[in-house]
Amino acid sequence: MPNAKIWTLQAAEGFVANMNLLHVGTSTLRASQFAHAYWAGEEGPKLDGMPPPCWEVLLCGPITVGDEV
Repeated sequence: MPNAKIWTLQAAEGFVANMNLLHVGTSTLRASQFAHAYWAGEEGPKLDGMPPPCWEVLLCGPITVGDEV
């Protein structure tokens, strides 16, 4: 979005993970592999057809909104 604003944030805790790992593969074993990599904050396995990581940041409160960047 060209008109989107960006703000600084401060949080008590945070976690970074690859959202592409939330799309379960074709087997229970693959789902387990993806879940482990997600919660470890890892990029995950490099498989054919797997898109590049899409990183998300999860924040735990209290969260303070700072200045607009």
